[in-house]
Amino acid sequence: MQMELTLKKLLFVFLLVFLGYWIGMGLVAYVNAGLGALLFYFFLREPVNQLVEKRKWKIGKAVWVMLLISFMVVMLPLGIFIGVVGTKISSISLNLQETSKAITAFINQIEHQYQIEILSAQNLEKLMGFASSWLGSSVGIITDSLGSVVVMYFLLYYMLLDYRAMELWFVHELPLSKQSIRLMGRELKQLVVSNALGIPLTALAQGLLAWICYMFLSVDDTLFWFVLTAFSAMIPFVGAALGYVPLSILLYTEGHETQAWVLLIYGVVVIGMADNLVRMFFQKRMGNVHPLITVLGVIVGLQIFGFLGLIFGPILLSIFILLFKVYQVEFGKLNGDEAG
Repeated sequence: MQMELTLKKLLFVFLLVFLGYWIGMGLVAYVNAGLGALLFYFFLREPVNQLVEKRKWKIGKAVWVMLLISFMVVMLPLGIFIGVVGTKISSISLNLQETSKAITAFINQIEHQYQIEILSAQNLEKLMGFASSWLGSSVGIITDSLGSVVVMYFLLYYMLLDYRAMELWFVHELPLSKQSIRLMGRELKQLVVSNALGIPLTALAQGLLAWICYMFLSVDDTLFWFVLTAFSAMIPFVGAALGYVPLSILLYTEGHETQAWVLLIYGVVVIGMADNLVRMFFQKRMGNVHPLITVLGVIVGLQIFGFLGLIFGPILLSIFILLFKVYQVEFGKLNGDEAG
């Protein structure tokens, strides 16, 4: 009888794992949408609660108002910026041959002046082929993001609509003590706020500093270069240089040598130093996240989540470290008691 019961349990677990696997495979394309919904939930949950508890709004009305505000404040400007970049990327992709000629002329000039070989014609051809492929995939990513936003808001609506029931379920179902749950809730909120606000605000600050220089030098398409620099600033190691270095090269090839050198020096000195100063200010104030966690998190996040890994990667790594703290709180004392 015991053997039969064990076999039934194993069969039931197998069916759950099997079905869960196939369901998970079908939903894997919407992981970013789910993470985005969770991210917005951390910021919108308290305002919704305030509207319901203090202003006595109905929950449905409060949720709709906060969703609309989040869309107008965050998603709409972001969509406009991405649209500007996407249009420019398409234009660059169509005129890639002319861009290749300009870069070749610049490299040839440097090689002739300093008697060194920087890039062979064969390597340049490979590089431009890679650039063409990357530009095409970037446009595809922008298009696919629209579907993810719709799914994200769909999930977010129901998460906020039943936020009390959802949170109570987690509190009851998590096999942790109240102390560990409080620790997770408090630090998780700090980590999400620090990464979700700290990283974009740091990038925006660098983009604004670059935009000031672009305006001063009367650069064409300043909005595009501002957006490109701000987005690039979230990428570790190279950062904002992906914005101002290509522009410096472009200015140089067009005969604006003084402007090119001014922009390059300004980028390395001012924008480069601002990265460390602003990042330290924002992230230390919001959640005391170590810069190394941000850098490693972005590297991991880009591999797992793509572009959105710039935000989700550091959060994922921070949660991993947080789980070690929870383990010490939950099991460290138990192990100490057993040893005593």
